[in-house]
Amino acid sequence: MRITSIESIPVVVPYLEPLREAILRGNPRMVAAKTTIYKVHTDQGLIGYAEGWIPPSGGLDRYIGRSPFDCLNDDTAGHLLMAFYDLAGKAMGIPVWKLFGPLQKDEVLTAYWSHAYTPEMLAAEVHTAVKKGFTVHKVKSRPFRDPVEQIAAMSEAAPEDYRIVMDANETWATPQRTIDFACELRKYPQITTLEEPIPRWNLEGYRYLREKLDFHFAIHAEGTKEQVLSQLNHCDAFVLENQGLGRTTWLTAGLAEAAGQSIWMEYALYTGISYAFQMHQASVMPNCEMCITLAFITEDDLIIEPMALKDGHMAVPMTPGLGVTLDEAALDRYRVD
Repeated sequence: MRITSIESIPVVVPYLEPLREAILRGNPRMVAAKTTIYKVHTDQGLIGYAEGWIPPSGGLDRYIGRSPFDCLNDDTAGHLLMAFYDLAGKAMGIPVWKLFGPLQKDEVLTAYWSHAYTPEMLAAEVHTAVKKGFTVHKVKSRPFRDPVEQIAAMSEAAPEDYRIVMDANETWATPQRTIDFACELRKYPQITTLEEPIPRWNLEGYRYLREKLDFHFAIHAEGTKEQVLSQLNHCDAFVLENQGLGRTTWLTAGLAEAAGQSIWMEYALYTGISYAFQMHQASVMPNCEMCITLAFITEDDLIIEPMALKDGHMAVPMTPGLGVTLDEAALDRYRVD
């Protein structure tokens, strides 16, 4: 099997109407879900699909004439790597996870996502998330919102066993400010984890926070291998988002597992295509605690199969390849020149 051509199709999928303005205020760059769909064609008539914002280094032409099997686990392929695994699975008649295997879990805990909305909006989003089957909710903290008010509103709306993660993206700045917020947040048992309250390279600060607080802490695993190694034992979970999807993902997950840390995967933010690939990887990682996607807050996830949850978990696809079908009508609707 050889690759004959690759289509690169930019798409812009709006967020759901009630959330657009609030998301834009939280991050002016997030006017909509801007991403790229890849269709990789082969001489056997098979088509592999991928989605993501990290393009392959060296361009697309260097893959023409090559076998997808020669490109597996290659970080330089960027998010195009998903399509190579999709093709390999389809050619062999097996789901992608079998190329990673063995299977550790046949369903993956999936978190809902909210930006730094008003407390009233967050309470409404909790109701929406619970109705859709979520049991974990990740919410952004920003300087223009009081995080305690945010969590208070969410906790009042949420079931007792609902789990809330607050992601400050380093904006709480200092350990002392984090402790001040945490002392108030202790009143609300649903909040269990703080993601990057202070800069991720302030390792002494994270050591201090873990000594003083009973919250769990998550840090993005980014940078060189030496930098990632330095973060070990300074947090409870590594967040994988902007790393290579091949060798780097497996290396980071293995390092975390050896250190007794869990992994959160959130590089598949916008469609069901990338989320399916993320689930295949997560399903064979013993220490992958949960995955995160924004596909539930966009107008369309660009796949035919429903992204359904049960008790907070989504089933890992078991059909050949990624196990999802690109919605061509939706692709035409959201593609841009």
